[in-house]
Amino acid sequence: MKHSFALIALLLCATLVVMAYAVLPSDSGLVTGLGLKQLPLGIATEVSAEAVDEPTGVAATDSLATAKADECEKDTTTQHVLLVGDSMNERLRQSVAAYCNANGHKCTSVVWYSSSTEIWAKTNALKFYIKKLNPTHIFICLGGNELFVRDLDNRDKYIKMIKAQCGTVPTIWIGPPNWKKDTGINALIEKHFGKRAYYPSLNLKLERASDKHHVSQRGCDVWMDSVAAWMNRGQSIHPIRFEKPQPGKKNTAHKRIVLMPEDKGPK
Repeated sequence: MKHSFALIALLLCATLVVMAYAVLPSDSGLVTGLGLKQLPLGIATEVSAEAVDEPTGVAATDSLATAKADECEKDTTTQHVLLVGDSMNERLRQSVAAYCNANGHKCTSVVWYSSSTEIWAKTNALKFYIKKLNPTHIFICLGGNELFVRDLDNRDKYIKMIKAQCGTVPTIWIGPPNWKKDTGINALIEKHFGKRAYYPSLNLKLERASDKHHVSQRGCDVWMDSVAAWMNRGQSIHPIRFEKPQPGKKNTAHKRIVLMPEDKGPK
């Protein structure tokens, strides 16, 4: 019996010594004198944390963020849509107005014939109409006169200036409907506005007017149907109520503002 108590006491003492040694500073006299190497107590916990948290936690967070970004809730309130741009809007404005009227929105169009990103940027025209009309949503359809430009550095600057004029108003740039491959204007628009605020029209097969460049009215209706479908998928910035007008009941009434090529800007 005495031997048993002695053995237990010995084991207990050994355990206490080991525990005391484990928590001693590595530069203490006992550790350095014995020439032994301590095992860091936290190593098992650290490895476990890395194995569990990083691979699963980060991936789950990224996936959740992506899912939320792809699910923009539609704004069902009444909007005032401002459509601005070049002569491509002469017929497109009718299609936009039909959608607006069918969904209870107000529409104002500004058609500046022969205009370009340079003209809109340098005149602050967009900023002027935003202040005057107080729209809640902006459609820009511009770039048809710049499909074959070479001064892309300048166009890059102009598009950036136009975006700045939009301020905080939700804006979608409807890309020009190419009839031939452009030299880079569409890529610049997408660069500054992003996939959620730029609708690429360049590959659409649309009926053209007699000049083979401008889109016919029937083609514009198809064009706007494509833009609206994109918006209704919830993949555009600030999607609004934009259901397709019923056939035979299209109301294209809206306020129209026209600027001619020789105009210096809004007055």
